[in-house]
Amino acid sequence: MYFLKSLETDNLYTIKGAYDFLSKIEEEQNKYTDAIYYNKQYRIYSDSIYVLTHTYDLAELQARYDHERLLNIANSLQITNFKNSFVVNYLFANNHFILSEIYTQKGKIVGFYKRKNKCV
Repeated sequence: MYFLKSLETDNLYTIKGAYDFLSKIEEEQNKYTDAIYYNKQYRIYSDSIYVLTHTYDLAELQARYDHERLLNIANSLQITNFKNSFVVNYLFANNHFILSEIYTQKGKIVGFYKRKNKCV
């Protein structure tokens, strides 16, 4: 039988197809024990092919997820650094303004006392 010969290949898809066809032939001939055996083999090869093809897909999805996670971490760090630098710049500018006001007010006070002491 040709389909039994096709089971000698290394191609998983060919073996799966042969077992499927042999299962159907045996069922048509009312050889249910053989049909069940071939059907089980067909399902084993189907599952193996599914695992092989989807393992790659799963690995690819995992790699994409890891890449996106790293990008999110990097973006989060950039945002944190931006916020920190914004706060530092704000504090620096605010301190500069306060110091300027202090010196301005000090100058006005000193000037006021100098004028007051000249008048007396």
